[in-house]
Amino acid sequence: MTPRSDWYWYQHTTTQRIALSLDEEQCFVSAVGAKQVCKPLSGQLPFSIEDHAHYARLTDALTQLGKFNDLQVAQAALNGCAALAFHKPISHKSWYVAARQQHSQPPNDDVVQLIGQSGPVAALVLERDQSSALCMLLEGQIDLANGKTLVPFSIIRVLQDRLHSLTVRRPSALYARSA
Repeated sequence: MTPRSDWYWYQHTTTQRIALSLDEEQCFVSAVGAKQVCKPLSGQLPFSIEDHAHYARLTDALTQLGKFNDLQVAQAALNGCAALAFHKPISHKSWYVAARQQHSQPPNDDVVQLIGQSGPVAALVLERDQSSALCMLLEGQIDLANGKTLVPFSIIRVLQDRLHSLTVRRPSALYARSA
């Protein structure tokens, strides 16, 4: 999916989530709800140049991974763009995920693995600073306190020492025998 100049963000009235108008008949409803936004979105806000740059970076990272189909890549990238543009700042919740070994460097990848109590989950790094990373879960779940659970497209900020390299097993190529 290629971004177009007529795309715009708005608040979807039925779901109370941030949505992106793709054309006159289609919209993408993000995982970012009204209670998660910095300030209420009134009216339409164009899909900006910054949104285009985020979308390109996120789709490239997800496509290179080779784990997701085109629709899943677009869905994850658009959810990431919505989170970067509208999600209110959050503090880190590193205690919910396991740390790496003390002397290993954090992966510099955009797709990483977080290891929660339920096991490893793939996450997309939306932004980094010197000490932490804002991540969006791509699959699986991370259990939090009080019975709360982070599910795909949920946002979590973790310290850099909680980022693990993601190893993806790709299916081996099938070789056809010539007759």
